[in-house]
Amino acid sequence: MSDIANLAGNLGSARATTSFRPETTARAPITPTSPRHGRGEDAVEISDDARRLGGSRPVAGPDLEKVARVKSEIAAGGYDSDARFQAAADRLIDDAVA
Repeated sequence: MSDIANLAGNLGSARATTSFRPETTARAPITPTSPRHGRGEDAVEISDDARRLGGSRPVAGPDLEKVARVKSEIAAGGYDSDARFQAAADRLIDDAVA
């Protein structure tokens, strides 16, 4: 290991010297109710733009008729076809490229 350079920069100890100075200034403990941190409560503010965007489209539930139709096609063995697989692959590629 004599080919490894001395990392400490001297020929003595390989440990770098650091000075340790204990903190002498007493500090008040920081608590969530401290005036420095406000009221001690979490708060969220939503901008007008976010409100507009959040309410722009309603969240729809699943189309139960379509789910029932697809389930019956799967059970009958007629859902899986080369055309469906190709359409799904095309959509995946389009999404990956976009």
